[in-house]
Amino acid sequence: MKLSRPIVEGYLQESREIGQQYRLYDMHVHPFELLLKPINYSDDPAVPGVLSVHNSKYRKPSAKEIDLTPPAELCAADSQKSGQLSLQALMAYRQTGATVLADRMTLSGIGACMLLPVPMTRERVDQDLQLLERLQDADSTRFMYAVGVPAEITDPQAFLHLICRLFSPRAVKIHPNFAGIDLGSAEGRQWMTNVLSAASGSSLPSIVHGGRSILLPNGGISSYACMKNLLAVDWAASEQPVVISHAGAFGCSLEETTNSVLPGIKELFARHPHLRVDTAGLSYPVLLEVLKQLGPERVLFGSDELYFPQWQSMA
Repeated sequence: MKLSRPIVEGYLQESREIGQQYRLYDMHVHPFELLLKPINYSDDPAVPGVLSVHNSKYRKPSAKEIDLTPPAELCAADSQKSGQLSLQALMAYRQTGATVLADRMTLSGIGACMLLPVPMTRERVDQDLQLLERLQDADSTRFMYAVGVPAEITDPQAFLHLICRLFSPRAVKIHPNFAGIDLGSAEGRQWMTNVLSAASGSSLPSIVHGGRSILLPNGGISSYACMKNLLAVDWAASEQPVVISHAGAFGCSLEETTNSVLPGIKELFARHPHLRVDTAGLSYPVLLEVLKQLGPERVLFGSDELYFPQWQSMA
């Protein structure tokens, strides 16, 4: 099934009209590439607010035809698929910056977005936050950002206390798969409990990856944040809102989402009123099933931009 360009443009026009009456939020935007080595950007001399690779020419985004056919499952990525996905990621991140993000938000009718870093080291935390501050300074009304917590942080309370003194994060991003935190182990769950508690103590909501991951920086596939493990997490450690990204279904088939992931999410919802999910990176069939089973009340819009075009997710 495909949506023609005129139909997509009509949906986006409706979104922009809604956005004129109500502020629409995208709660899941990655301004920097996560999977590959850090990309070296330079300021585009022709377009302020654009960071480019190798002086690649910037073009404003526009709507295109959308193919709603779900992509191949991410559960068993072979070397060829991994190479293709790496190339796609590199192409998606040829440009970033305040203007790049703002143009995508304007096309989609989005009024504000949450920028999510996933630093692998403590040193990278400060580098990411300095860049995120730069983006927020460009337009503080449209950009807010989270702080990522790498696995080497053993005292998250002290870490977040320091970060909140130096920067202005609005949330805490936790990615067990990328951090190498096995939520299936007692040690991994304790680390998660400590981070959730520290985030709550700093009055910050948490945004937690849910599902599988492929193309990890060290290679391979991780299921540390699968539904079985998420069910064992002490979510009550935080008194602030907690969002499980991708509705817990990243890299999961429609069958697995229907029969395993979403029943697990409903169980978590029943136990923890402060839990939410977002829709980032979900295929069309999975998104429909999420809305069918969960309803809209505790589902937040997320696009996974720049990996997935924000306008496409909105349409």
